[in-house]
Amino acid sequence: MPVRQWVISVPKRLQRFLASRPEAVAALLRKFFDEIKQPLCSERLLCTAVGTPPAARSRHGAVSFLHRFGSGLNRHAHLHACVTDGDFMPSPDGPPAFLPARLYPNSSRIHANAQLFLQSIPTQLSMPQAFRLAGYFAARIGKMYHYNVPMAVGTNGHDDPGSWELEINPAGCDRLEEEPQIVSLEPGKCGGTLSWYASPKGDRARPFFLAVGFYRPHTPYVAPQTPSFEMDLEAERPLVTGVAEDQQDMPKAALGSRKAEQDAMTESQR
Repeated sequence: MPVRQWVISVPKRLQRFLASRPEAVAALLRKFFDEIKQPLCSERLLCTAVGTPPAARSRHGAVSFLHRFGSGLNRHAHLHACVTDGDFMPSPDGPPAFLPARLYPNSSRIHANAQLFLQSIPTQLSMPQAFRLAGYFAARIGKMYHYNVPMAVGTNGHDDPGSWELEINPAGCDRLEEEPQIVSLEPGKCGGTLSWYASPKGDRARPFFLAVGFYRPHTPYVAPQTPSFEMDLEAERPLVTGVAEDQQDMPKAALGSRKAEQDAMTESQR
């Protein structure tokens, strides 16, 4: 029976609720299982029609564990869940039948690696497409669908463009620099036969630093009208008064970054 493992993490400010409130864990798991049911189930086999009695509906199988610590013994409440990759369908004559979520070659008509799955099953949603339809942002870095390795490394390969909003195709030095040095039992063919290369560059496994920059907040201040521009904070954070009087005893150097155009702002703009 195919099973997928999922890890559920929450922001740090919410982790203490998981560690001390079982009802919060139960609520999170219910929401989690509701979210993954549609991306995992096959529309052809597993989706239960509206109005089906509860006793006749298909159900997932799952086991979950609450972990209270991270790998460094730091406090890090999170959940691990093993979920069946398919549904159990009730049977009036015996035990429930398990229907796998994935489409197998006899139903998908995909019998080779170098196929675009939408050419055979154009109505089938991929998992990232299902997440996109639910409002998620979906991106891909590297190989997810079939590649003609090594020639297609650094390209989209047999990717599904509708699955992603952003695709990044990295290519390492083994593709860009060292490929001509690869030894193959069939010269010119590396992906379908035994081939190897003892790289002098050594083990390139190392820690990495990833910097993710945000260019907001910064002038111009662009933010959603709701709720950013509709907050009434004047009562909680009144505007500073007596600015002109305060500036009179400041050294000239302290006013060097003063923006004269801001002095012309109206009260409503402030």
